[in-house]
Amino acid sequence: MWVARATDHLEKSQKEDPSVVTDEANKMALLEVKGDRQPVGKFVDKRAFLTTSLQLIKGDILYIFTDGFPDQFGGPKGKKFKYQTFKKLLLSNAHLSMQKQKEILSGSLKQWQREFEQTDDICVIGIKI
Repeated sequence: MWVARATDHLEKSQKEDPSVVTDEANKMALLEVKGDRQPVGKFVDKRAFLTTSLQLIKGDILYIFTDGFPDQFGGPKGKKFKYQTFKKLLLSNAHLSMQKQKEILSGSLKQWQREFEQTDDICVIGIKI
């Protein structure tokens, strides 16, 4: 899960965190909330999932997504879209309405995909606080 937050609402530790990506033009930052790397079904070596708490601020946007968008092949060289490009796409549009973001994501995916078939499920959920 990623959280888009106005840069003037970042805590000191978040400002110093190298994993936090910022877009100074739109005064937004993207925080990453890492999940557990384990399946949800039956498997050997099962352990409890960790619980993470996060104080949300009015105007924050939660992005929850599958790996389908960043893993989609396309572009001029048939490469994957990748997570860094996906982060930049979300962050550069986080100041827009949710409807406009949906349109931009959909258009960007179609433009990237070109003639390549969809390789995986693609789900992006955005929730504005």
